[in-house]
Amino acid sequence: AMRPPTPVSSLVHSSTLVAAGVWFFLRYGCWSSFWVDLWLVFFCFLTIIITALSAVVFMDLKKIVALSTCNNVSWCIVFFICGDLCLALLQLVTHGLCKCYLFMSVGDLMSQVGSS
Repeated sequence: AMRPPTPVSSLVHSSTLVAAGVWFFLRYGCWSSFWVDLWLVFFCFLTIIITALSAVVFMDLKKIVALSTCNNVSWCIVFFICGDLCLALLQLVTHGLCKCYLFMSVGDLMSQVGSS
């Protein structure tokens, strides 16, 4: 079992690791075909639906936080492929800020309660 997140690990994870992965994917993605974009949007929507339904079922807070990250990253990719770069970047920035606070809240709750 992992320890609850610290403020530094929360900031590093939410603002650096996830954002860098999404930015790398969007910047260096080698798709240029309509069909590739269509399949990518299809799988992103499939990921959004599966992660949303799974988050309702799971009781582990860390899994729910991880599923919300998958969900938000999929939304960023969908917005980018649909041509709205500003909305994709807004989603990425707000996700990073909210995820940092969510990590801290989950860590505090886990420390207070003593479980996940």
